[in-house]
Amino acid sequence: MNNCSSCGAALSLGASDCASCGALVKPEAPGPGSGEAADPTLGRIANLFEGNYGLPKTYWLYGTLAGLVLGLVLGGVIAITQSALVALLSLLLLWAYQAFITIAIWNAAKKYPGSMVWAILARVATVIGVLQLLRVTAQFFGIGR
Repeated sequence: MNNCSSCGAALSLGASDCASCGALVKPEAPGPGSGEAADPTLGRIANLFEGNYGLPKTYWLYGTLAGLVLGLVLGGVIAITQSALVALLSLLLLWAYQAFITIAIWNAAKKYPGSMVWAILARVATVIGVLQLLRVTAQFFGIGR
């Protein structure tokens, strides 16, 4: 339950004005990462790309967790495969996912209603991820040895 910003009285759920002082109540915005901002006319991937799932969910679930799993699996394939073509395709898939999730996190950061510090930190961490993948790519092609 929320309180009135004018008089502090308790507000009933869904109230459009305060019963005590009559002040208009602003409707609550969906919480970050709640998924309530997702556009029902778009698919899951399009909503993710547009940043509609909120910054916490986009960064931690899709950027960090899914990126870690994909990186470990494809990194393992690159490390153990005898086929240069399979290794190259794995690396290209990593780049495709990194490009997609970087844009998704950037879009979610743009829409983030919370502290700008978190939006900036998410963007910085994402750029570091791109630089890390660039380093791995350079190693793959024997650049900088």
